[in-house]
Amino acid sequence: MQILNPAYLGLSLLAAIPLLLYFFRRKSKTVEVSTLVFFKSLAREHQESAWLRHLKKLLSLLLTLIVVFGAIFGLSKIVFSPKADDIRSVVILLDRSASMAATGDDGRDRLEVAKEEIRARLDALPENVEVSLVAYDSRPEVLQPLSVVRRELLRKLRDVELRPVEDKFDAALAAAKMTASLNTPSVIWHASDRISDEELPAGVRADPIDAGLGEAINVGITAFEIRKVPLVNNEYEAFIEITSSASAPEPVEVTLETFITGVMANTPRKLDLGPGEKRALVMPIKEAASGQLLELRLTGLDNDCFSLDDSVVARLPESRPLVAVYVSESAEEADPFTRLALQAIAEDGTLDIYMTTGDKSLPSEDVDVFLFDGFLPSDWPADRPAIVINPPGAGGAVRAVALQNGIPHESVRVTNPEHPVLFRVSNTRVALTQTVVLDTSGSLEPLWFAGEEPVLAAGEVAGQRIVIFGFSPMQSENLPLMASYPLLLENSMLWCTEEAAAEAQMKTMRTGSLLETDSGSLSWTQIQDGVESESTQELQGRLVELDRIGVWKTADDKEGSSLLLSAHETNFPPPAEYTGVLSAAPVEVGRKSLFRGDITWLFLWAILVVLIIESYLFHRHSVY
Repeated sequence: MQILNPAYLGLSLLAAIPLLLYFFRRKSKTVEVSTLVFFKSLAREHQESAWLRHLKKLLSLLLTLIVVFGAIFGLSKIVFSPKADDIRSVVILLDRSASMAATGDDGRDRLEVAKEEIRARLDALPENVEVSLVAYDSRPEVLQPLSVVRRELLRKLRDVELRPVEDKFDAALAAAKMTASLNTPSVIWHASDRISDEELPAGVRADPIDAGLGEAINVGITAFEIRKVPLVNNEYEAFIEITSSASAPEPVEVTLETFITGVMANTPRKLDLGPGEKRALVMPIKEAASGQLLELRLTGLDNDCFSLDDSVVARLPESRPLVAVYVSESAEEADPFTRLALQAIAEDGTLDIYMTTGDKSLPSEDVDVFLFDGFLPSDWPADRPAIVINPPGAGGAVRAVALQNGIPHESVRVTNPEHPVLFRVSNTRVALTQTVVLDTSGSLEPLWFAGEEPVLAAGEVAGQRIVIFGFSPMQSENLPLMASYPLLLENSMLWCTEEAAAEAQMKTMRTGSLLETDSGSLSWTQIQDGVESESTQELQGRLVELDRIGVWKTADDKEGSSLLLSAHETNFPPPAEYTGVLSAAPVEVGRKSLFRGDITWLFLWAILVVLIIESYLFHRHSVY
């Protein structure tokens, strides 16, 4: 037990007043009156025997003293809590990540539930126990070092806000362990919707605060990427992944809607997902222009507990033309089918092609990719990606042996259809003539096999991306006449220049990522419940954390999307996983009970009950 305001105990001297009134009462006087009519209507208690009147006076004194001391103890604020020797410090590890925004049936989010439990536990702690507050999401932040000052701690606890960022618990736990080890024995209060088993240092125990929902129905978008469809104007494709929470009690139905600048673009698509199920989709975005605002939104799930993952917002990317240098041994030996395919790609506006021959020096600046057709330079450009078609032998990063006569093949076998080089490329009825035996024993990945030999390979050699065509399009039977060949060329160039193109296009980044910019501000475009809003964020340095969901743009015209895209935050664990604790020996600190914590309320109720009893015993027959 601890008395927080002992100065009020001095008011106990006021109890002397009812005692004096009890022991030093005025003696009765005999007075003559003209009639006794009115005295007959006096209350029955004034006509009782002497011993009963004496007992009631004593009971009245006791009730009065209870009222006086109850008020004094209430003002003194008596607190029942563990002994100071049991714990010396408490570290509050508070989860403020995106999933703590999930709401229960009462409409409160998980962060508010955790705060309420923390405040209740703090009331049960001795004042001399040091307390620290560590809030975390993707990184921990020590809001309050170990201190006995509770008022400042409560203010900082009140100011903790949710952040739409995925949590990284390991770094937060390391910070909590370090802080708790400074003054042992200590306790870690881990307040989160996900509690897990972790080893703690000697002298540090745990009392977790589980704010989880148990069964949680939620469906969210956990992956997103958008790209322009090759060789097609004003058409894009959005890849998305939709995940259902594993704690959902039954399958759910959700609708995926597509909006461009606030107008529905596609027919809504209905999806049925079981608990914990993931679904990957490719959504076509037609008749759209670069720079328009795209929103993909999940609707139709009325009891969804978590809304931060229900939509993604991005601007349709602007594809700057790639600068490609096409090099052949001579103009006469250049493959006409390859040149025709490159011209078709250039007409789409995605490629600027410069042609040269092997007897000229290669440019080195403002070049995104080199295409070598039947030619390998003596001075290999290792600082740029390269596509090699029908190499004449080995050279640079290419290890190959040319065949004296080509070997025709009526079909090819695909080894990795998911590789970006083969995006939308059909291998049906592909007949080609192999002219090179490729050595893919290193980091090159074979993509096409003709017979037992690879005829198409891609990979990185010493950090340089390379695609090698081990066949001659001009000698092949039908490959150069199919749409697959220009698609194969464009995919190869897009994959080789992926990093360079990403710098010029809109970036899709996850919330919590760090953006480096020399701009002094960020302009944000956000959509909330279908309503678009604009805001400006002033920057203090070159690094800024993307702490909100929306589309950002710097003063130097760099732009991108900041999205949650976290399966960890979307997929709420089932109820069985909430039973873990931080350590095997939790300490019982701050648990609610009748005589635990601040018991001022108990004295106030005692005063009220006494007043009711006193009124019933002594005033129910009063005459006015």
